[in-house]
Amino acid sequence: MKKQISVLILSALLLAACSSGENGGSSVSKAIITPVLNNECHSQLEQQKLWQVAKLQFGSKAEEYANRICSCASEQAAERITPAQMLKLSSDAGRIEVAKEVIPPTLSACYQQLVK
Repeated sequence: MKKQISVLILSALLLAACSSGENGGSSVSKAIITPVLNNECHSQLEQQKLWQVAKLQFGSKAEEYANRICSCASEQAAERITPAQMLKLSSDAGRIEVAKEVIPPTLSACYQQLVK
């Protein structure tokens, strides 16, 4: 199943790269990688001690805030991802590696936007 997902992601990325039109390829590839980055964002967010403290403050709204933070972070990260990083997204190890590279800077910025 994971291999099928990897093949699907790689195929979609290749199709997006071949897409014609202004920003056509980037919008398609962004739509494909944003959910991948969003999932990894939630994983990284849960590992942060600052988030564990913040969850206590947010109470019942913690999940809503986590969704807002990760939505923001994954969209910003998807805009900054390089073509070389996109190719890495086709494997499980590559997705984790790329997410660890692109999520932390955007995660911090989005968290700060939320608490303002």
